[in-house]
Amino acid sequence: ALRKKYPCPSNEEIDGALCAIWFVSNESDARECLTRLCRALRAEQEKPEDEKQSLLTRTALQYVNLHAIEPLRLDEVAEKLRVSSKYLSALVRKETGVTFHEHVLIAKMSVARTMLADPRILVDEVARAVGYGNYISFYNAFKRLEHMTPTEYRNRMVDP
Repeated sequence: ALRKKYPCPSNEEIDGALCAIWFVSNESDARECLTRLCRALRAEQEKPEDEKQSLLTRTALQYVNLHAIEPLRLDEVAEKLRVSSKYLSALVRKETGVTFHEHVLIAKMSVARTMLADPRILVDEVARAVGYGNYISFYNAFKRLEHMTPTEYRNRMVDP
């Protein structure tokens, strides 16, 4: 919702700061969260121009982040952006060093991490919410990206 109203760049640090907003419970949490977000935005703004991504790449990645829980396919996103899927794939890979598919997985796991922080939501429900038909596929993808199981992640969130 914040990104729709206030467009901003997207990277892992900014995304993490925006996700942390959901867990603000007091004034010091709010201050810490805003400080983290400002630091991340300032670092992104201070990057040299040649390190920044093209508008097309930023738009594609913002679309991925905003629609992370939907089934996303490269050809559908490319069609919405009115470019060929091969061109979009090559551009995203060239400018970010990560494939389009990996960006989709990263966005899905970002949503999953946010949901796993709430102990009332079952891990199986998280898997279905982010588009996995079965727990095993979600478990394997989560473990590959986060280097821990969803349950281990949840336990670390509950008992820091």
